[in-house]
Amino acid sequence: MFDADDVKSVKLRAKKTLWVASKKGEEWFFRNPVNALAKTSKIDDILFSLSNLKAKEFVSEKKKKDDLKKYGLDRPEYEITLGMPLENQEVTFSFHKEEDKLYATTSLSTKIVETEDTLLSDLEKEAGELREKEVANFYSWEANRLHLKMGEIDWTVVKDEEDNWHFESPLKEEADKSKIQTFIRKIESLEAEEFIDPPLSLKDYGLDNPQAEVKIWVEEDKENVKEITILIGYEDKEAKKVVVKNARLDYLFRVDSSFLEEFPHAIKDWKPEEEEEKEEEKEK
Repeated sequence: MFDADDVKSVKLRAKKTLWVASKKGEEWFFRNPVNALAKTSKIDDILFSLSNLKAKEFVSEKKKKDDLKKYGLDRPEYEITLGMPLENQEVTFSFHKEEDKLYATTSLSTKIVETEDTLLSDLEKEAGELREKEVANFYSWEANRLHLKMGEIDWTVVKDEEDNWHFESPLKEEADKSKIQTFIRKIESLEAEEFIDPPLSLKDYGLDNPQAEVKIWVEEDKENVKEITILIGYEDKEAKKVVVKNARLDYLFRVDSSFLEEFPHAIKDWKPEEEEEKEEEKEK
């Protein structure tokens, strides 16, 4: 019917929802009713379901106006328009449910079919339910460089070919591999409990002058290194929440603040334990 990879835009209208999304690179972004990153796998699931739509029964081989009216497709409950610019093509899927039967047709087909209604649960989801909740979408094991700026702290650590971590600045020494990995995994697992969409003032959330800045470089493949910057704003200690910003996005995330416990207070916190013990001996 169509190749899901060719689809670069989706417009969906259902009974209680309307959204528009477009694809940039490998990611899907909502353009309406909000400008936000979508959970790419969820959009891909919808496209996969549409591209694999099977007929249980052909109810009309050559649809006419009367047929569309008979099966409720003159005013369908669900309408999804897919844009495929490389093919210079657009296709609209129309669906209407009558009791326990789902009828479907497309703008490129002469047929009306009865099909399974399993995909309706996805089509009924609002944009808010399909948004990407992860603050930064990456795999922690692909991270090879980290820069942390917080108060007096301004450190860079890098990973070598043996997967060991080393300080690059402010000094060149070995770093504690497990502590660095744990810290990066905490950033990887940050998820929105709430989104804060524009219009907004960064100052209201302590993000005009963030309490911390975390930069992570991720080597997705030999040619592609992605730089991720996360800014940490005000913490609500009573609610145990903190507002953070992914620098490339216009909106903010309110997340559980427990990950802040992984932030170091002194350079010894990220040194291997034997190094820590030596430093403590010196201090005595």
